[in-house]
Amino acid sequence: GPYDLVMANILVRPLVQLAPAFLRLMDIGGHLILSGLLTEQGQWVVSVYRALGFVLARRLDEEGWATLIMRRG
Repeated sequence: GPYDLVMANILVRPLVQLAPAFLRLMDIGGHLILSGLLTEQGQWVVSVYRALGFVLARRLDEEGWATLIMRRG
């Protein structure tokens, strides 16, 4: 690292627990793609990552699943 792109397709609790580690791994301006979470869990994940300085670039919802594309600020 630091990395420009990190992707994780895992359950919501590990995504939240790994947020500080992802922050340390990523370059400023890098993108983080998070998936494997239910649509209703998306806002929780966004709020956790925003508190660390990530910005939501795009959110995709399909058939009850959410993908979040975040950028490290």
